[in-house]
Amino acid sequence: MKHTEIVEFLSSKKLQEEVKGIFEKEKWIIENNVTVTDIQNVGSTAIPGAIGKYDVDLQIRVSQEQFDEVIFFMKGYAEAKNPAYWTDQFALFKDAKDIIDYNVTVIGSRHDVFHHTRDYLIQYPNVLHEYVQLKLRYQGKTYGEYRDARHSFFQSIKPLIRQLHNLPE
Repeated sequence: MKHTEIVEFLSSKKLQEEVKGIFEKEKWIIENNVTVTDIQNVGSTAIPGAIGKYDVDLQIRVSQEQFDEVIFFMKGYAEAKNPAYWTDQFALFKDAKDIIDYNVTVIGSRHDVFHHTRDYLIQYPNVLHEYVQLKLRYQGKTYGEYRDARHSFFQSIKPLIRQLHNLPE
């Protein structure tokens, strides 16, 4: 999604069935082409009661030994996204239609937090409610405005998630 586009959110219940097929297809393709430890749907469409865009956020969790192999495959399968943020334990890709984000993370690294964030929002409905309200405030506004607010929200809950799961900084 380009930063000048207007944000529109849909209920996750409506989206969950539609994106389930996308998730299963992508998981099958990746697992049948490269060795990975775990692939999870970690976006709003995986959280009951959330609202989201029509997109799928995949976390591809790998060992440090698997990382280079997976990155090599992903470079031929999807488009690199924000390579300036990449490390030797994290990389981000997207599909050509900008519907799917692929977060490749080394298990146990400081980047291995996406599935924990999803689980935290499911476990704490009051925090999920706060996130939904944030999204509703940005409905119809630019993606850039929403992205900045979303970043601040996740920065505020990140220490709680890291502490709860004993994750590195």
